[in-house]
Amino acid sequence: MILSDDDFTPENGVRSGSGTADDPYIISGWEIHATDDKPYGIMVAGTTAYFKIVDCRIIGPGGYVMGSTGISIWYCQHFLGVESCHVEGFFVGMGSVNSSSPILYGHNTVAGCCHGIWVFNQTAPVLVEGCTIHVAACPSPPGGGPPDTGIMAYNSANITVNGCSIDGPGTTAYAFGIVVFYGKNITVTNSTLEELGSGVALINCTRSAVEGCSVHECHAPAGSEMPGFAVGMGNSSYIAVENVEAEDCDIGILVMNVSYMRLGGNNITGTGFVGLNAIYLRNALIEHNRIEGFSVGMWIDGPNDHITVRENLIAFSTALAMNVSGTNIAIYYNDFVENGKVSGSQAYDMTGATWYNTTTNRGNYWSDWTEPDADGNGIVDNPYQIAGPAGSQDPYPLATPSTDAQGPSISDISWTPTAPGPGESVVVRAKVTDPSGVHVVLLRYRTDGTWTVVLMTPAGGGFYEATIPGQDAGTTVHFKVWANDTLGNPSESSEHGYTVTTPDTEGPTIANITASPSEPREGEDITIGADVADPSGVDEVILSYSTDGGTTWENTTMTHTSGNRYEGTVPGQAAGTTITYKIYARDSVGNWAVSDEHTITVRSAGILPPQIMGVPTLFLIGGVAGLAIALGGLAVFLRMRK
Repeated sequence: MILSDDDFTPENGVRSGSGTADDPYIISGWEIHATDDKPYGIMVAGTTAYFKIVDCRIIGPGGYVMGSTGISIWYCQHFLGVESCHVEGFFVGMGSVNSSSPILYGHNTVAGCCHGIWVFNQTAPVLVEGCTIHVAACPSPPGGGPPDTGIMAYNSANITVNGCSIDGPGTTAYAFGIVVFYGKNITVTNSTLEELGSGVALINCTRSAVEGCSVHECHAPAGSEMPGFAVGMGNSSYIAVENVEAEDCDIGILVMNVSYMRLGGNNITGTGFVGLNAIYLRNALIEHNRIEGFSVGMWIDGPNDHITVRENLIAFSTALAMNVSGTNIAIYYNDFVENGKVSGSQAYDMTGATWYNTTTNRGNYWSDWTEPDADGNGIVDNPYQIAGPAGSQDPYPLATPSTDAQGPSISDISWTPTAPGPGESVVVRAKVTDPSGVHVVLLRYRTDGTWTVVLMTPAGGGFYEATIPGQDAGTTVHFKVWANDTLGNPSESSEHGYTVTTPDTEGPTIANITASPSEPREGEDITIGADVADPSGVDEVILSYSTDGGTTWENTTMTHTSGNRYEGTVPGQAAGTTITYKIYARDSVGNWAVSDEHTITVRSAGILPPQIMGVPTLFLIGGVAGLAIALGGLAVFLRMRK
């Protein structure tokens, strides 16, 4: 516990620093186990020195003791943050109240706590970045209390949460991933939230945004008065929710009493109640969103005013694409695709919205109302009737989708194995993406003129897979990938193919066997060479030789020298030894081959006479003997002449 600047000592965990802005105190390297009677790890209060906490591990008492905190910072003028710490088993993992300097909560892990990180009464910038938080299901404290939260800020400004990962207890308890009460300039970006009651909630906030986050599986526990939702806003103004991926939540985006808002580029899919639910929304632009699979795609309810809904895709809602009420609401250039209907219409209007652009006189695309278009101007000749007491209609329904006229992108096609053997199945994989959402992906393959169609299934990361069954050897398989998006726009890849290989049952060929030297002398090593080749590849070549007529054999691995050439060595043997040798070779699929046997006999080295003055003695002896014979013959010839 540090309660004044004088307490920044080695005994209290300070490892370095002098407490200045350029040289802050560093509290680091501690492992602390808190207890019920001392339910905190590190507590600092009332200081003015600069300091931060780094690389500490703090374990709580468990049982979620009310008020227990792993790292607690109160009224410290120059607290700089917490980095790379692990905290678990507390009511609150870490938090700060009333600090004056910018704070960084960087790359911390908080596990098994009712609340991960708290920031209260902070106006200097706070960055929470790269943190991993596992929210526990905690019992409600006596008299009630805040719901479990991953990150909570209260009465604070200039807070950024970036690149964090937060998961909760599922439907065991209602937990918030990130919640801010009374905030200004709040930004939540590029974070992943899942298994929570709600992903991100901004209450009584202004000039704030949620961007590029991924929120999955937000559901309310049974009996909860609050629905589960991916992103929620309440009593706020100047808010943006953009490029959020919300999947499998009770409600995708929930907006209550918000003014000056943009909802754009969000991808909201699931089977919950409502994709986008706005209640008392004013001065808002809702554009470029994809909402798919809910009971109601978009529900704009209550006394809403001045809302533009344009260029959105709402598809496959089971009950209704859109239910709307309010004043000054313009709805145009949207695509309503295969949604449920009320009184024959995909939309329901309580108060009389304008269902077309009053400047261009073009309305919306309705998948159940695409013809006739006799003059070919892209507008269906008859208006589309909107259900509801307002008696509204879209007088200029579009004959074709307005938001996306292109089929999905098909790329990164691969197949495994690339050269299958007989009867071996082949898995085809392709990446298929579309801004309007991918509806169906099919693999089409043929071995003759007839195409067989197989449904490809999602494999993660935008990839789809399907299997082509095994074929006979020598069969050539042609295939291509076909896909369409949620608007029905198709696309098809180019054709690919492979040929089923003929099984390799033969061992390698062994040829051009040589021995060097061909007439070895006793003790002289012999190099045996051979050309070895196989279409499946050569795995091993063995030289086997015998010096006792084949009773016993010695084996040695031959070395690859170049091309198809392999060499091995028979060590020098005694004179008169007959060496029998042969070569074994194995290919990469396990087939063996063996060459014919060859023999070679080691001859004696002989007696090498000494040399006289560099001339061989044998040559001299032979020369003298020849001279003696010649002289003897000359003497006989001379006697005969006498």
